[in-house]
Amino acid sequence: MSKKEESEEYESEIRKYSRANPFVETNIAEISKPGKYRIIGSIVSFEGNTIVVSDETEEITVDVTELVDQDFKEGVQLQILGFAEFEPEKRFKAIIVQDFSEVNIELYRQVRELEQSLRKNSP
Repeated sequence: MSKKEESEEYESEIRKYSRANPFVETNIAEISKPGKYRIIGSIVSFEGNTIVVSDETEEITVDVTELVDQDFKEGVQLQILGFAEFEPEKRFKAIIVQDFSEVNIELYRQVRELEQSLRKNSP
């Protein structure tokens, strides 16, 4: 199987699984069990396919697949969708990595909080 075919198959599986089980947006410190999460944080350090990300609540080591085409630089803000694991330590396996450097994070969080409160208050 070619790298392109492998990538397309991988992305297809992600889309199917993601629709059935959405990623939970959370702070790194609030991740307490294995599962699918979406985090936003800044790169603290990186080496090869491993980056350390901080969201001001905690840092976490993130394993990035070879299929993620991203140039990593310290301080860059990222949105990462992936799976939290706890064996042997708390780590994150990224499946989608997006550059969030152009996003006003404070405004983004305010909008997310407003959306959540509207969902809670709607019938």
